[in-house]
Amino acid sequence: MKLFSKVADILTFSRFVGGFIVVIVFPYAPKVAFWLYVAFALTDWFDGYFARKYGVTFWGKLFDPVADKVLLVPIFMKFEVPWWFVTIWFARELVVMGLRVEMVKRGVDIAAKWLGKWKTVFLSLYAGGVVFLAAKVGNSTFWFYLIKSFFWISLILVVASLVDYVIAYSSVTREEHS
Repeated sequence: MKLFSKVADILTFSRFVGGFIVVIVFPYAPKVAFWLYVAFALTDWFDGYFARKYGVTFWGKLFDPVADKVLLVPIFMKFEVPWWFVTIWFARELVVMGLRVEMVKRGVDIAAKWLGKWKTVFLSLYAGGVVFLAAKVGNSTFWFYLIKSFFWISLILVVASLVDYVIAYSSVTREEHS
């Protein structure tokens, strides 16, 4: 069982280099880079599966949320995702990370919430879509608008999940003062 927990950690850590590998491979083999992105993005699901089934490790719990972001940053930089989108997303991540730390200090265990999970899914779909279009894997109006919809859904989920965390944090602090 410990082996599978370690597999989950290895999959998590692979995302730390995954985005950089995609960006490095892209100029030489764009379609390979796209499929590498898909593989690295799927590690998020597989590491979660192994962690739930065989036990969450300290390192996995600590680094999984960070690995999700580190996978996306090189993609967003290379493929010139709008700066304002990246700024809103990154600010959300910093605020939520700070709120989670404060909640842990108060003894409240904050597991990832569903809005945050869906945010991660749509950000991954959007990032993959950006690589997909740039690699010319699919090059039609349908794909363009589908991926554009991932962008807008991601933005809505980034903001909604931030509001969700702020409300959760507010209710914890309100209970402390009651």
